[in-house]
Amino acid sequence: MADPFACALNGIEMLDVRLGDTVVIIGSGPIGCWQAVMARDRGASKVFLTDVNRQRLDVALRAVGSFVDDSWVAGDDNGVAAAMERTEGRGPERVIVAAPSKQAQQAALEMAAKRARVVYFAGLPKHDPVAALDMNQLHYKELAILGAYGATHRQYRITMDYLERRRDELASVVTHRFPLDRIDEAFNTIRSGSGLKVVIVQ
Repeated sequence: MADPFACALNGIEMLDVRLGDTVVIIGSGPIGCWQAVMARDRGASKVFLTDVNRQRLDVALRAVGSFVDDSWVAGDDNGVAAAMERTEGRGPERVIVAAPSKQAQQAALEMAAKRARVVYFAGLPKHDPVAALDMNQLHYKELAILGAYGATHRQYRITMDYLERRRDELASVVTHRFPLDRIDEAFNTIRSGSGLKVVIVQ
């Protein structure tokens, strides 16, 4: 669990959450869940979580709902209207895209507040990596857009301490454990989307 968590930490550090910021996390998988916890720990006043999948979002909220102020299923506008409504039309100061989706990448630009910071944590499929993004959103709102990938040695060291201190909250993201002789069932659980983090144990 240390490796993906360290990568999630890298994304949050790139996002540079400040005390009082409103943060929207697009994508409620394990990474998005861990980033919700870290955003709150770094002083975010509001943390919102959104996903296109209601079932996945519900599972995520059972795991880290105490760190999330509100959540919504992204609709036809990919969740932009919901984000604007919850920020009184200003938009969030920090947006992180933890889902491999072109629509989510564009939605992040549309919902972001003026001079906000947007981090693209999840990459796109290698066979289709080019997205059409509205550069006027970048220009006129003076957005800072960054990518985040991997983690540093320092972030791995922080991760080990963080996992120890936040063991109960972070472990809740592991929703299923299977012995090796039930690995087929584990893969079926992953494909179904009914869990977050699925691990194989001896």
